[in-house]
Amino acid sequence: MSQPLTIAAPLAHLSGVGPALANTFDKAGLATVADLLWLLPRSYDDREQAVTVAEAVERAPRRPHLVVKGTVKRASFVPGRRRRRMLRVEIAGEDDARLTAFWFFAAHGILARAKPGAACVLAGRVAPPKRGPGAMMAHPDLWLDDAPKIVPRYPRVSGVSGERLRHFLEQALEANGSADPVPAAIALREGFAPLDLERIHRPAAPVAVSELRAAREHLAWAEAFARTWLRAQRRQELRATAPGLPPAPKAVRALESALGFTFTASQDQAIAEIAQDLAGPEPMRRLLLGDVGAGKTGVALAAAAQAHAARAQTLIFAPTTALADQYGIAADALTRAVGARTAVLTGATPAAERRAVLSALREHDIDVLIGTHALLGEGLEPARLGLVVVDEQQRLGVAQRLAVARGRDPHLLTLSATPIPRTLALALRGELETSELRELPPGRRPVVTRRVVRSAWFRDVPTIIRETIERDENTFVVCPRIDADDEDDDGPSATERDKELRKAFGDQVVLAHARLPVAERRAALARFRSGQARVLVGTSVVEVGIDVPQATLMVIDGAEHFGLGQLHQLRGRVGRSQRPSTCLLVHDEPLTELAEQRLETLERTERGADVARADLAQRGAGDLSGTRQSGESGLEFLDAFADAPWLERIAEDVRALTRDDPELSQHPALKAFVARAPELAAREEAG
Repeated sequence: MSQPLTIAAPLAHLSGVGPALANTFDKAGLATVADLLWLLPRSYDDREQAVTVAEAVERAPRRPHLVVKGTVKRASFVPGRRRRRMLRVEIAGEDDARLTAFWFFAAHGILARAKPGAACVLAGRVAPPKRGPGAMMAHPDLWLDDAPKIVPRYPRVSGVSGERLRHFLEQALEANGSADPVPAAIALREGFAPLDLERIHRPAAPVAVSELRAAREHLAWAEAFARTWLRAQRRQELRATAPGLPPAPKAVRALESALGFTFTASQDQAIAEIAQDLAGPEPMRRLLLGDVGAGKTGVALAAAAQAHAARAQTLIFAPTTALADQYGIAADALTRAVGARTAVLTGATPAAERRAVLSALREHDIDVLIGTHALLGEGLEPARLGLVVVDEQQRLGVAQRLAVARGRDPHLLTLSATPIPRTLALALRGELETSELRELPPGRRPVVTRRVVRSAWFRDVPTIIRETIERDENTFVVCPRIDADDEDDDGPSATERDKELRKAFGDQVVLAHARLPVAERRAALARFRSGQARVLVGTSVVEVGIDVPQATLMVIDGAEHFGLGQLHQLRGRVGRSQRPSTCLLVHDEPLTELAEQRLETLERTERGADVARADLAQRGAGDLSGTRQSGESGLEFLDAFADAPWLERIAEDVRALTRDDPELSQHPALKAFVARAPELAAREEAG
């Protein structure tokens, strides 16, 4: 390299990282050497803890991650599905037990090392084979005698093997400068242990979970700081006035009547808080928190009714086409109540129709426009934009930047069904006002949640579905994957279940998943909503945006493959009326310990806040990885430190560094961490 490597250098400065690989890293949120150094291992594989092939076969039904020692028996390429070849390596143990490992990617490098008779060690998840005795491993790490004794195991970066990732990290560790983003004085004040990335990434002895947690705490502090710092910068730039939208209680009550239900006390309180913000001279920045089914859509429509009464337009951004369509249906109540003219615009909207809608928006012939990311294309020029409503799952801080760039600073309301501890919310959101829906609409019954083992699927579940159909009620069947073509994946697939259920229930069954054309998916959802079809089979595409009051049965097939928050969101698709509702968690046996905890938690827990606390407790010490593709909380490192005492001091730390080092030039690692987070900061500004 012509220049010394620094932590701020792009990954393209590493030997072996060309433009294509740099782009792969960038998609995973890894752009600089510091980003790579901050990619903490999930855990470590210790060769001294390797088990025999016979032990691996015995433990395979629980699908554990194991380090396995054995001898290469044979290695060859064999045909795979979708015209792909895969490398299959057979591993033998001393007692003649058999384990088969296979790879689709980087297979030639494996083949060059996997010579018959060679002693080897493999690390990865062990599972029972699809047929016959033995065990199997998909894409494990394979080492011969030249591997280090302890090998870090990192979060998966698509397209980059663990071995290559470790190779690049070896280079990154040689970079000049400290990669600790926490200023020394603050680390001393908070009692943080030193951040020893050499020890974390290149361990000579086993690394304790407590050491990983201590390293993660440095990065969690930096994440909280970066979000708060960037939000403060944005607010300073965006000081402006917004159009005052006076309270419109008559319009809100007309909407309530058109919706056909009475707002809860929590909804009334939130509507009043939003109304006061909308009437003020400063742009509203408010977050509306509410569990699944708590009535956030009704509150958002009430805000749109107030905007309409003041002759201002509203844009509603949704994360999926299904949710945009759902908003469009709900917004019919606005038309009936106050005469608001509404439209829906998504990626599936034909070009001619899109042009007509955008033209009507410019002429103020549309009062409320609902859509997905398609709204952010060229031509979005509302005549009098007053309010933007943003769903939590869409990273649409760009919506505000777009509006401001065109000379507008609208009021902004963000909806969130992701419950996080209040201490963490305050630390992340600072002055952002928060409204919370603490109760469900009256008459809603708790959803009965129970587990069903896989063997009972054919015996019990079809009967339960048939009884649900006979009551003129609807059923969701959700699977973890779309089809069975990926040989390195497991769990039930939506296409398989669709075929099976169609044999039993015919055209009462429809299929919806992300690979279907939008028009086909929309048609399936429309039939399901109308009751023409009573069973919707799909993937987690149904997690957001499908509100079908007559749906009373949720079957999550392969429940052990979903996260706890995702399971709670899926369960929230039923129980939206006064009818009794059930959620069946269909799973294989035996379960891993973590999967057992997740399903047990969902059985005994109803409120989203309780689910979130349990999720943090279960993952806090065990899932210590940090990737830019963060989990259900939307956080990268912070979720494991939701109650950390230093969160209360973050805002003051930001003010102090803004005063003493406004460019962060004296804190290069912290500056690098802040530089990687503008998208997250924009999202936080949006809620």
